Amino acid sequence: MPSISRLLAAAASSALLLGAPAAAAVVVRTTPAALPADASPASDVQALGADARKVRLLRQRSDLPDVKELKKDEAKKEAAAMKEGAAPKAEGGEHKVPSAARAYAVGLLGSVVLVMCVFYLVNWPDADVRLSTWQVLSMTASIFSAVLIYSTASEFMKEQLHVHRLGGNVAVDASMFVVAYIALQVTLFAMMKGHAERSKLASFGGVMAHITGFAAMYTGAGLLHVERAEDNPGFTWLVVFVLGLVLYALTLIGAKLRNTTALADDGVVSEDEQAWMEAVDDVEDDVTCLAIGFCIMQAFRRSIIGKPNPYLAADPPLLVQQVHANWLLVCAVGAALLTVLFARIRHSMKQAGTYNNDGINSLRFVGVIRNTWSTCFAWCLIFWIEWQVYVVDQRDSLRIIDLLVQALLAVIMCVALTLVLDKIADFAGQGAMGMRRLIFSIGLLAGFSWERTFDLAIDQYSTHHGGPDTIWRHLVRLALAAAVLPAWSWYILPKAQPLEED
Repeated sequence: MPSISRLLAAAASSALLLGAPAAAAVVVRTTPAALPADASPASDVQALGADARKVRLLRQRSDLPDVKELKKDEAKKEAAAMKEGAAPKAEGGEHKVPSAARAYAVGLLGSVVLVMCVFYLVNWPDADVRLSTWQVLSMTASIFSAVLIYSTASEFMKEQLHVHRLGGNVAVDASMFVVAYIALQVTLFAMMKGHAERSKLASFGGVMAHITGFAAMYTGAGLLHVERAEDNPGFTWLVVFVLGLVLYALTLIGAKLRNTTALADDGVVSEDEQAWMEAVDDVEDDVTCLAIGFCIMQAFRRSIIGKPNPYLAADPPLLVQQVHANWLLVCAVGAALLTVLFARIRHSMKQAGTYNNDGINSLRFVGVIRNTWSTCFAWCLIFWIEWQVYVVDQRDSLRIIDLLVQALLAVIMCVALTLVLDKIADFAGQGAMGMRRLIFSIGLLAGFSWERTFDLAIDQYSTHHGGPDTIWRHLVRLALAAAVLPAWSWYILPKAQPLEED
C-alpha cells in the first residue's frame, strides 16, 4: 500500500496539472510547523476548496513559497518517487504510468483471464479436455499449497538458526527432506492401519509428495550453486546424477520394505495394504520427478548461459539474450519428445509383459523416467517464459510486474497447450499417454508461476508491515494454504481422476 507521503506527492502533482499550483502547495506543505500559530491549514483547505482567490489569501497568511519554488520542490519529490517505483512526469505535462499502477493493471487483467479460462475449460464439450482441466487445477492447487507450507517451514528454520550462507541453506533443505520423507512414510502407514479411504490417501499423499519433492529440489538447486559447480559444468550434471541415484535407492529400499511388511502378517496383500503401497509408490515417484526434473532444467540453463542462473522469485535472470531463450525452448521441446518416447516404450513393455512385479519393477522405472522428462518440460517452459519476458521488456520495472506477466502468459500457454495436446492425443495412438502426461505436467507450469508471484508479494507485504523477518509473512502463507487445501480436497481432487495407465 502506498505510503502517506507518496499519496500527498501524487495529489500535489495532480493539482499542478490542473493549473492550481498554490492548492498543491497547500497539500504538500501545510503542516502545523509551517504555518503561523493562528492559522488552521486543514480546516482552511477544506473550506476554501479550489477557490484561487482564497488560496492566494491563505498563502499570504502562511507565507508559503511561490510557484517556482513549489515546482522545484515537486521535481525533487518526483525524483524521490522514481526510486520507489513510480515514473516521472513526461514532457508536455503528461505522466507516464507508474510501475505500481502497471502492477495493479496486470494483476486485475490476469485474474479476469484466469477465471474466464477456467470457466471455459471445465465446461468444454470434449470430456478429455474437461478431465485434463481438472487435473491441471488439482496439480496447481496442490503445488501452490505445498510450496507455501514448505517455504514457511524452511524460512522459519533458517531464521531460527540464523542461516545466511549457501552451505547452511543446503543443510537445512536436506534436513527437511529427510524429515518430510520419514513423516510421509509413517503417516501413510498409519492411515493404512486406520483403514483410511483411497481418496484420503491420495489427498494427503499428493500434498506431502510435493512438500518432500520441493525439499529435495531445493537441496539439489543449492548444490548446483556451490563454487565448484560455478567453475565446472561437469559438476552440475554430476549433482543431477547423484541426486537421481539417491532418490532411486530410497525408492527401491522403500518398495522392498513395503512388500515385506504387507506379506508379514498372513502372506497375503490385503486391499488396504494394496491401496497403501500404490499411494506410497505415487508419492515417491512424484518426489523423484519433481526434484530431478527441476535439476535437469537448471543444468540446461547452466549449460546455455555458462554459469548458474537464479531460480528464486525475487531474483531476476542474469546475462540472458534471445539466443539463450531460444535454446531453452529447444530443451523444452526435447523434453516433450523424450516424454512421448518413454511413454511408447512403457506401453510396449506392458503389452508384451516384459516386466516383473517384485519390488520396483521395470515398468514403474520407465514410468518415472517418462514423468521426469514431462516435469522437466514444464520447468523449462516456466523459465523460458521468464527469459523471454526479460529479453523483450528490458525496462527497469518492478520485479512483481515481471512475475505477474509471466503468470498471465503461463495461464494462456496452459490453455493453448491443453487444447492442442488433447487434439494430438486423439490421433497419437501409442503416444497418446505421453501427450496426456504432458497435459498433466502443465499444472506445474501454472501452479509454480502463480506461487512465485504470491511469494514475492507476501515478502513485500510483510517487509512493508514489519520488516523482512516479521511473523506476518509466515502467517499469510499458512492462511493462504488453509484456504486452498480444503477446496482442493473437497471439490477439485474428486473430479481429477488419476491418469489411466497403459
